[in-house]
Amino acid sequence: MTTPAPHIVIGHHPQHGVIATNPLGLPSVAHVLGRLGFQPHADEPFHTLTGDTSPERVRQAVILLQRSGYTVVADIRYQAEPTPPARPPAPAPTPQPAQPQAGLPLTVDVVFAREATLGVVASVALTRTHAHNVMRQTGFRHEPTLGLYYLPAGTSPEAARVAVTTAVTRLQAARLRVVADPRVFLPTLTAGESTRLARDHTADRARAAQATSPRTPTPHHTGPTTPAPAQPYPAGPAPTARPTQGR
Repeated sequence: MTTPAPHIVIGHHPQHGVIATNPLGLPSVAHVLGRLGFQPHADEPFHTLTGDTSPERVRQAVILLQRSGYTVVADIRYQAEPTPPARPPAPAPTPQPAQPQAGLPLTVDVVFAREATLGVVASVALTRTHAHNVMRQTGFRHEPTLGLYYLPAGTSPEAARVAVTTAVTRLQAARLRVVADPRVFLPTLTAGESTRLARDHTADRARAAQATSPRTPTPHHTGPTTPAPAQPYPAGPAPTARPTQGR
């Protein structure tokens, strides 16, 4: 049974910061994202968070969306922290290790990213047996040389998005720490489409450069044009005389 796509995907973009995508294209999702400070990007298919982009604010937005009935897939740094079970007080404080940067956990169980050749890939901790089983059950194959999971060649962008969404949902349900590059949920271009767009972009730049460069007038001949003399064919070898046969 295929897991339906989430209503909202929230992650961190290396250039645009905190972003949110609307995989199903629902107008209600676009409206509620705008109320929470996510504004639609002019050139990209996602919303960017304006103003305060701290992890605390993003976590609060995730909680509000989930309480409103929306299915949200979020980066591990923006997920609401589960309530830990009650523990007896420690006898004495112990030195704590250095805290990770940008609010990331010290350890991550599964990381999803996009690789130029393999497409969507995932790295899974060796000790997480359940995570390895989930990756295989959702259609990923294992490359032992690289230690990565990848989708078979020819997987459509829609099928890849569904596979990643299903895997992330099941891994998070098992309380595993998951980090996913939000670009793995965005539509991708095929190799042919990328080549065509690159070729069109190069042609547009060439036409723009030609339009802005000064034109050199082409000289015109006022007198008659003398045709070029015809080139003679090279003479072939002289025929060789054959000896006369005696009768």
